[in-house]
Amino acid sequence: MEVMADATPQLPEFELAPLQSIDPARVVSRSDATRFEMFMLALALFYNDWKGLAWFKSAILKPQPPPTEITAYGGQVAGLSIQFSRLQIGALHEFMKLLQEEREVVEGREVTNLVALIPKDSRDAWKSLVSIALGKGRQREPLAIALERIRNGLAFHYYQPKALTKGFQRSFFELNGRLGSEAAYYSSGESLEQTRFYYADAAATSAMV
Repeated sequence: MEVMADATPQLPEFELAPLQSIDPARVVSRSDATRFEMFMLALALFYNDWKGLAWFKSAILKPQPPPTEITAYGGQVAGLSIQFSRLQIGALHEFMKLLQEEREVVEGREVTNLVALIPKDSRDAWKSLVSIALGKGRQREPLAIALERIRNGLAFHYYQPKALTKGFQRSFFELNGRLGSEAAYYSSGESLEQTRFYYADAAATSAMV
């Protein structure tokens, strides 16, 4: 009798630390959860979302050689790459909104004590993130500048297309001679699979650079 091969998809190898456990009541109280507990739970989910998006991007989109000609396939790969980056930006933007909403917790003793335990570079990055999210002046380090731009228009704000439009103008009207700047490319098919507007990807890429 012929033995059927196992058709179950094989999951990729993940390099994870050993599994540990904690009493659920130490994460969130059985009733009347504190704002700190709710904040830390949301922080954990953001971490997982950010990690997952980074993994999907690296797993699906292997490093590609620089394009030497314009093709629909190359445009799809480039578009998917910038989409993953924009999804990460969208997640970060929503996390910054959490920092704004929970300012009292962010600046409170419990979070402050935890931040004091992390390495200095991570602590400085956290302070820059909080500074931009809470509108504390205008920090000029690269991380702060990037986060400020994220907050002001590079997330999924389709109803605020100014930054995207400026990206389009830069991509097609200012970067003369760059491969792909000579025309606004798209694929128009009869299905979602067959259709893509590569010029919109180019605009988003230029807006984020």
